[in-house]
Amino acid sequence: EDVCADGACCTPQCSGATCGDDGCGGLCGTCEGAGVCEAGTCVCIPSCDGRFCADDGCGTPCYPCPSGFVCGAADTCDSVDGQEAFIGDGPFRMGCNETLDEDCGVEESPARTLTLPAFVMDVDEVTVGAFRPCVDSGYCAPIKAEHCAWGESTWLMTDADADTRPVTCVDYQRAVDFCTWRGKTLCSEAQWEKAARGGCETGDQGDAGVDGCAAEARVYPWGAGAPTCADAILKLCAGDQYAHPVGSRERDTSVYGVRDLAGNVSEWTADWYKAGWYGTAADGESAGPASGAFRAVRGGSFADLPEALRVSRRSGEVPNVDRGYDDLGFRCCRSLPVEASE
Repeated sequence: EDVCADGACCTPQCSGATCGDDGCGGLCGTCEGAGVCEAGTCVCIPSCDGRFCADDGCGTPCYPCPSGFVCGAADTCDSVDGQEAFIGDGPFRMGCNETLDEDCGVEESPARTLTLPAFVMDVDEVTVGAFRPCVDSGYCAPIKAEHCAWGESTWLMTDADADTRPVTCVDYQRAVDFCTWRGKTLCSEAQWEKAARGGCETGDQGDAGVDGCAAEARVYPWGAGAPTCADAILKLCAGDQYAHPVGSRERDTSVYGVRDLAGNVSEWTADWYKAGWYGTAADGESAGPASGAFRAVRGGSFADLPEALRVSRRSGEVPNVDRGYDDLGFRCCRSLPVEASE
């Protein structure tokens, strides 16, 4: 049916078209949701910015949840038992964000964009209650450090929260042994930093692609705001001069739901530590050096000042100190089948 356009009769040209200009100043139709009009046809453009397992707008989950996880109310993959967090595959920014962070160290630079396959990380640092059964089984060696409340083979702390505190004074090998006992591994530095910072697909870091990811990479798990005593367990806060029950500070939670990555206790990682490694690693290489004298440690603790709680901060410790360190614990990760990363 002809219509009047600019004072003249016009016949809309919409044969076979479902959207776009009809040639007479009108539309053949509009596209809904994530659809855009291309050559008269609505084409769905998937978008997963800030979402994980949610619909991408085209009827497909952004990141299908692996076995043992369900898509939660916040569109994240939540473990059925609440003890593990799912970190989807894709790029993330590793290293100090000089745009937002004034405390960048040479060991944190230059920042790089890396890509990891999907993996699963413990929501919490390994607790005394979780570690004790490994000792009781004979697989894990007892911790012999009374300054961490351990006797020769007996846990000496008797307060009601003892089992929920991070286990400390664990040397590197004991941490490896426990994770092996659980069918997991120690987390790599790259896994740790992605879990703490978030990948390029998450929220404010994904809106401008990889360039936006680099500019907006989080300084702390919650963003750019420096930590206060209400945010994380750190030094100079009344009553915070020791490890607290895991998850004691709600804000110290990453976008993936992993807790205590900024404070409480620092954590062993699987990699060897080298201060200048970022500047010599091969392009796209996420693994650490092949050897070294120190193992990489990530995250701040109750013994650290606020600047040490930054996501990119790195340090190294001697791995075979039998007495361990009273502010150093660990958590475990596990890889997923390839199909869970696709």
